[in-house]
Amino acid sequence: MKILPFEPRPCSRIILDAGRITRSPFAEEIGTHRYFLTFQTPDGCSLGVWDGESRTDALAAASPWIADGCRLIDHTEGGPA
Repeated sequence: MKILPFEPRPCSRIILDAGRITRSPFAEEIGTHRYFLTFQTPDGCSLGVWDGESRTDALAAASPWIADGCRLIDHTEGGPA
């Protein structure tokens, strides 16, 4: 029997974060809760690709990346929907 070494294939990921806006050039945004999607390549490059008021909308916006094989990293689980 021959055992082949397993090397996971690096893949891009989409990261879902959330937080309260504390600074903004737009006064009406300060204090609001927002969700953020960041696309991250295997080599660590990151790009903010979406933000909005709803976790449900964030997950819908992430779905094309997930369908293309990106792994979803959800830092908001248990947070408001």
